[in-house]
Amino acid sequence: MAMLVKEAVAQLYASLGGPADMALEGLVAGAENCQIASIAACTVPSMNVLKAAAATGANLILCDGHPFHLYDAVWSTQISKPEIVLNAPATVAKRAFIAEHGINIVRIRSAWESRHPLSASLAFASQLHLGSPEPRADHVVCSVPGTTSLALAASLVPRGFNGLRVVGAPTTRATRIGVKAGMLAPATLAGILRDPTIDMVIAGDAIEWEATPYMEDVVATGRSAALMLAGFDASMAPLGAHVAAWARTIFPDYPVLWLSQPDLVRDAA
Repeated sequence: MAMLVKEAVAQLYASLGGPADMALEGLVAGAENCQIASIAACTVPSMNVLKAAAATGANLILCDGHPFHLYDAVWSTQISKPEIVLNAPATVAKRAFIAEHGINIVRIRSAWESRHPLSASLAFASQLHLGSPEPRADHVVCSVPGTTSLALAASLVPRGFNGLRVVGAPTTRATRIGVKAGMLAPATLAGILRDPTIDMVIAGDAIEWEATPYMEDVVATGRSAALMLAGFDASMAPLGAHVAAWARTIFPDYPVLWLSQPDLVRDAA
């Protein structure tokens, strides 16, 4: 007998623990009494990802992001975002597509982060091919043969990291790299740089008026270091492969795919 969506959600949270924000996590689109055909994991349930899911017959999507571009109870209420975004034509079309194809979307962001706090950074480091990562409290550190910011960026672009930005000289030597997937706050950046052996930080993205000026000050005060930003989606996309691998152990009777944005070149899951 096929499992129902509500049964799958209960099984997910029996393993992960409950979501911190019930309003914006758990089953955020779909119907709890729908029967599961197959499962897909992704980071951002974009329209392209949902089209890929529909094409493969996957009707249960496990994700980090929200399908309707909400985040949490604080940021999602800024500048009337719910009223504007939730009624926008793109969102209306996305809702219609989800309904037409019977897709059910389960957002597991906070529960996953609580149980697997370094998984996104570990997955990101793996896709960067920087060697064995050393876990820290909120990031990982990779030791690499001596290279430069420019050489490292040149090696990453052909593999799909097409939006790289660098703060610091292109000739900055990199031997010990702090890696942090997702958004990088100034406090996190400062914490990574407390280690005097770190000469580069690679992250997903940073608020331009916060972390970027901080890094400029770090360089201007004499430290030979650089910050490389790969793009939020590019840094977080590999997490979907980790979630898919985990979901296969939770739902051994169902095929589980990893779906990523088609313009992000990634290693096979």
